[in-house]
Amino acid sequence: MDTLTKHGRTYHLAKTSTLHLGRSPRHGDITTPAGTWPVEVTKFRGVAVRAGNSVRLDPAGAMLPDGPAQWKPGRHSAELTRDGARIVVRESGWFRKTATVEVSGAWADRDLVVLTACFAVLAQARRRQRTMIAVAAATSHG
Repeated sequence: MDTLTKHGRTYHLAKTSTLHLGRSPRHGDITTPAGTWPVEVTKFRGVAVRAGNSVRLDPAGAMLPDGPAQWKPGRHSAELTRDGARIVVRESGWFRKTATVEVSGAWADRDLVVLTACFAVLAQARRRQRTMIAVAAATSHG
């Protein structure tokens, strides 16, 4: 099991790869030894994200560098499966959100795929947190 470590808006995976979140919960950058990819949310309903042209995670059909897969996002976790291989990402922490990752099987561009899945879960958590803050601010004035 891997755990992302957080420093500001940057999450580190295995000291070689990073996920840097933008100011908005919709954008970020993933850096691995193979390069840097922009990552973005393509739709919040159903939680769909894209990292460059290499990885697309969508409940309707996920596409990875080595072929199609199944993407099943949940409220606080997500699961990516393909041919018996599996990646499970779970959000952890209340205020300082981070994620734990379980990876089984072989994956092409493993760090890119894992960090894209982590971005999806963390972007969803950031969106929920911002919604709660907005509701609290709107209802406390009056």
